[in-house]
Amino acid sequence: MKQALCACGPGGALTGTVTDASNSITGATVRAGHLSTTTNTSGQYTFGCLPVGTYTVTVAAYGYDNGTASGVAITDNVTTTRNFSLTPSDQITLNGTVTDGSGHGWPLYATIAIETTGFSTSVVINPATGLYSVNLFENTGFTFTVRAAGYTTLTTPVTTGSTNPMTQDFALTAGTSCEAPGYDTTALYSENFDINVTPTALPTGWAVDNVSGTEGDWATHAGTVHPSGGKTHSSPNLIYFNSYNANSGDSTRLYRTSGIDLSGIANAAVSFWMYHDTYYSNNDKVKVQVSTDNGSSWDNVSSAVLRYDGTDKWTQHTFDLSAYTGNGDVRVAFLGISDYGSDIHIDDVRIHLPCAQVSGGLAAGTVKDANTGLPLAGATVKSGSSSAVCDDAGVYVLFSSAGPHNVTAVGPKGYDNVTASVIVVDNNTVGQNFYLPAGILSANPTSLTFDVTAAAPTASQSLLLGNSGGKATDYEIFAIPGAFAGYAPTGPFAVSTLLTDPENLNARDASKIGVNLAPRSVTPMTGGNVTASWDTGLAYAWGIGFNTDNSDLWLGNIGAGGGNDLDYRFTAAGVITGDTINTASWVISWAADMTYNPFTKTLWQVNVGGNNCIYELDPTTKTSTGNKICPDFGTSERGLAYDPVSDTYYAGSWNDGIINHFAPDGTILASVDVGLNTSGLAYNPGTGHLFVMTNGTGSPDVYVLDVKTAGYDILGAFYVKDGTTKVFATGGQAGLEIDCDGNLWAVNQSTQMVYKAASGETGVCDWQATWLTATPTTGSIAVGGNTAPTVNVDATGLSVGTYKAYLRVANDTPYSYPIVPVTLNITATTTIP
Repeated sequence: MKQALCACGPGGALTGTVTDASNSITGATVRAGHLSTTTNTSGQYTFGCLPVGTYTVTVAAYGYDNGTASGVAITDNVTTTRNFSLTPSDQITLNGTVTDGSGHGWPLYATIAIETTGFSTSVVINPATGLYSVNLFENTGFTFTVRAAGYTTLTTPVTTGSTNPMTQDFALTAGTSCEAPGYDTTALYSENFDINVTPTALPTGWAVDNVSGTEGDWATHAGTVHPSGGKTHSSPNLIYFNSYNANSGDSTRLYRTSGIDLSGIANAAVSFWMYHDTYYSNNDKVKVQVSTDNGSSWDNVSSAVLRYDGTDKWTQHTFDLSAYTGNGDVRVAFLGISDYGSDIHIDDVRIHLPCAQVSGGLAAGTVKDANTGLPLAGATVKSGSSSAVCDDAGVYVLFSSAGPHNVTAVGPKGYDNVTASVIVVDNNTVGQNFYLPAGILSANPTSLTFDVTAAAPTASQSLLLGNSGGKATDYEIFAIPGAFAGYAPTGPFAVSTLLTDPENLNARDASKIGVNLAPRSVTPMTGGNVTASWDTGLAYAWGIGFNTDNSDLWLGNIGAGGGNDLDYRFTAAGVITGDTINTASWVISWAADMTYNPFTKTLWQVNVGGNNCIYELDPTTKTSTGNKICPDFGTSERGLAYDPVSDTYYAGSWNDGIINHFAPDGTILASVDVGLNTSGLAYNPGTGHLFVMTNGTGSPDVYVLDVKTAGYDILGAFYVKDGTTKVFATGGQAGLEIDCDGNLWAVNQSTQMVYKAASGETGVCDWQATWLTATPTTGSIAVGGNTAPTVNVDATGLSVGTYKAYLRVANDTPYSYPIVPVTLNITATTTIP
């Protein structure tokens, strides 16, 4: 017996395809009565069961006129086929401008997200004119979402007609946080929890009241608590509500014990910065409250501000106080409410007047590479005390007073600055683009071969170096043994399995680690004997980098531990020099271990938290260059080391016990689970041994790994000792470095001491090829110029055979270094009869 198509009564099926003149249409919406379905990738639709009857079937797809079929009959237990061929809709061009709607009226650099069923696109607005243009299908309803930095996002419906072209302008209002350029506010009261405050004490004039439960409380702290390791919004302190240890529903009010006089104020607002994290999705929250009766009762000024909003950053929140102006005693409070997630952290509270216009205008445009035309993200544009940083598209927007100004674009490392004279117009935007020059270094020939004999072991050839860029370039030639292998991943690749709770991923020590996998039975090695030590005098030293070219050290003073996020230069004797590098522009939680790259002549340092990248520091200019390397580690790292022979890096942490080997472009070449709670790393390229400082294990301080083996075999370990005394208590271990003489340099984060200790190895800086040299090794090439250093080989003492090496021509351009492979063929002396 044939099975009925509809089990619940008489009915049949309807199927068909939706196409245009030649192609199937995917995702078209087909409606029959109150039912609907969509077409698959073949343009086919199916209603498996429709009650018997006559239907009007409609088809809608973005970019096409609707299709309609009337009188489609559905017969019991019969499949009806009805195909549709849709006609493409006509398009119109939609033009318009996006402008400031809060007084200045100038064009805005903005983005517009455009959506409708089955379609979405985005448009980037010209930063100088505010103009946009987009082609859309006519007679279609869209949702436009218009965004500009510092302005309130506008979401509005827009329906296209049949008139071509069509105009649609948008005006955005400056956000209440007053971050839009050309707007400012006057503070009536501010509190940053820093002045005359010793954590965990509250500032003068603040108190707490347990509203519900007793476990939650407010206290000041140098950095975030849960999650641990995050830095303050402004150093050295923040204030937090302990939601992590409080029962769900517990609430505590942090409040001012005296009021602010708003009796003569027409309008005001309260702003504060709040730290959002992504470790728990629990709805821990804070409410802003106000009292006008000396604290007897409190009104909720704001809806609850959730800690978990899907971001991992400090965000400013602003709420209107206009309902309370005219009062002579207005007290503000923050009601922390626990949902048993991470803590509520806030900083930099202000009561202030509304945003007001500041007289001036904008300069806007792009900063690009003059050689390639590519945008330079992170470039800075300056005029007097005003500055703006370019976004990923190389776009900047700079506010300045009206009149003529010298505006300078400062690019990343390797580019020359460019200055232009710009006449800024009040309440308007002036366009100014910049193209920054850089050198481009090339080497010819691209490889060299030398044939020598044992009797005549030396030979020379010329290497032509040319500069086709727009900036003079300095170079230095290094002779590296072996063949350059590039950066192909080789494995193995360990899976990152976290050994600690999510809220402790950015902790400064491994005290909260869930499991210690460090091997206990390892071969004791010679090493660790302290030969010198000194007190850093810093608030919280952690990371360390040794400049092997200058034989000096750099130590980080982390803000999350009460420092100032500056790296300080010390002599090897422990004398602080006064030189500093500011890391605050990129630090998310805190800056960890460092390493030195002799090719770039720069230090690189680990960013704990956020993007978990490593950042470049220039010890000559004493700046963070803006360059970064961002491997996909899977968790935040701690230790960092560099191998000049392969031009690669090693990183590791106690979060997963993995050592990551990665290339300068961030490609992870291998990741090995060694089971060590890594805090610091140091590498000896002469032996291929990686020294691993471990934290919080109770095991030896330093393990020695052979990274030339697939599994990074542990060769042995040792404690760092001053005589017979171990200098590290559990948890005190931090950054690690090695100098040319094989001395390890270690930081004790508990005591702020630096220790110089023997590694048991030498030859750390003897990594260049012994039979290959270039003369001169260094030089400078003018724009459009060239030079011809001599490449020399000397096979004295080498056996008959073939040897490989390569020349790495390091330079100060922003591009990759020329690599010149060199082959040396040595044959026996031939006797001629």
